[in-house]
Amino acid sequence: MARKALNLNYGFVFDGSGVLPATVETNAKKIDDTLAELDKNVVAVPLTANGTARVYLPKPVARTIAGIRAKHHTALASAGGTILLSVLDGDGNTLISAANIDAEALTTSYVAQTLTGTPANLDIAAGEPVEIRLVSNNADATGGPAIVEITWAAV
Repeated sequence: MARKALNLNYGFVFDGSGVLPATVETNAKKIDDTLAELDKNVVAVPLTANGTARVYLPKPVARTIAGIRAKHHTALASAGGTILLSVLDGDGNTLISAANIDAEALTTSYVAQTLTGTPANLDIAAGEPVEIRLVSNNADATGGPAIVEITWAAV
């Protein structure tokens, strides 16, 4: 019976010979990078004119927030008011350096947000929700949704 090769699609093949390919170290980094890319959440928060929209994102395992980026799908605008985006931990602490992001200033490209200066707030316990909130204070608000990407790292 012939042995079948196991191909992990990372550039090397285990062929059953017992000899590891010379590129395992390089490919291990590719695998790590791929797994890191998978540890992101992208959330779309719809705009509610003259109201508040909230999306709660629970994390099943303890993680640390390594980055937050935001953009919009369609320009958010309000001639008579403001539209603010915030990212909060389960205790209501802001996870970005400013209490709110001016959502009307977002573009269709992601913009990295400066994280809070309180590192302990970035550690999210297993099951603790992260709240992404979009607040409009005027009925003329249009556009959206706001899109937030959260990158996670091991605690």
